[in-house]
Amino acid sequence: MWRMLIDVVRFNHFALDSLRGEQPVKRQRSRKWKNIQQPYQHEQSQKSIGAYLATEGYSNSFRDNYIIPLIAVLWNVHNARDALELPIALLLRFMANCDILRSSLWWSEWMIVAGGKADFAAAITNISATERVHFNTTIKSVKTSDRLGWLAVQGEQGRTEYFNHVIIATSAHNALNLISADATDEEVRALSGFQTASSIAILHSDTALMPKRKRVWAAFNLITKSSQRNPPDTSQFCTSFHINRLQGLSEEIFGPVLITHNPISPPHPLRVQGIWEYSRFTFNNRALRSHKLLQRIQNTRGISYCGPWTGYGRYEDAVRSAFQVAVDHLGAELPFGVLGDDPFLPSYPDAMEWSQVEALAKRERLARFLVRFLLVIYWFLGIVRRVVLYFHRAWERGDKTRRE
Repeated sequence: MWRMLIDVVRFNHFALDSLRGEQPVKRQRSRKWKNIQQPYQHEQSQKSIGAYLATEGYSNSFRDNYIIPLIAVLWNVHNARDALELPIALLLRFMANCDILRSSLWWSEWMIVAGGKADFAAAITNISATERVHFNTTIKSVKTSDRLGWLAVQGEQGRTEYFNHVIIATSAHNALNLISADATDEEVRALSGFQTASSIAILHSDTALMPKRKRVWAAFNLITKSSQRNPPDTSQFCTSFHINRLQGLSEEIFGPVLITHNPISPPHPLRVQGIWEYSRFTFNNRALRSHKLLQRIQNTRGISYCGPWTGYGRYEDAVRSAFQVAVDHLGAELPFGVLGDDPFLPSYPDAMEWSQVEALAKRERLARFLVRFLLVIYWFLGIVRRVVLYFHRAWERGDKTRRE
């Protein structure tokens, strides 16, 4: 436990060094520390998460009980292997943007949309003409029409309408099915790389699928199989969402309201309120490669794509991609800017300069010095402990020999 906590502190303070464009270094013939531009650390930032943790000497407990659960919850990664194969630079940039990597005790306050995602659709329908919004309308295909520059959108009852631009906001798999009639080879390669996995979501009130101690309940909780003798099995896990906290539901009135995805053990049948099965975006290295291809097909043939799968698989990515399509391809003007049309780090070093973070502030340098000093003390005490244990065991063996 202590080793994991120490690794968390160490990671929060020093992991971003692999992304920094400036490092405090010592000038020759001078005792003063100055910020001197250093070559970008391509090799370090290009490592996978698993390789980085192994190279830097982080413990298995830190990897299994902190990093893997964090990635699984943040990005809906379905297994430990996919999590550890992702680039470390991607994780560090995401954690820095979300204010998770903090060297102080004060974290930024996170906010949620009141009413949840249902308010997204309501906001759109309230400002749109009702005759232009069609609910429960299945679209069978989107293909190039005989009219030059127009696309034919065919509905389930054979009705066809024509548009000069179509935005497809479904999953990549469904998007490919819609355009399959005349999809190009590049469109097939790009969209087929975004995979999905079947997911079962259960609405229930069984607290057995939450941490045993209620005081450590979080909004997102990763549950694994473990025991006092065996470490957590990160090859199989599930995520339980504390809806009371996420939606502001009173537990005194509604009791514990929980949603668990793919539970490793089913909740009690009498405490189940609903079960849904659907497909979830799989975030892995293949999705990263396909994302680069996606940029090539955006707005070609008058078709644009948006949705959570164009980013990390979160609602924020869906909103960002929708804004990006509206601004870049439809000429929309927003009262705010949309930061970054590419949420992922490029794979080639020359294009990674934007991922460098700011140089260290003086106060942060002092905090890093103190943390480094405490880590040295911890390391020294560990050596002393091992030396004492060695001589103690040697003395016990010698004492046993003398008695014989």
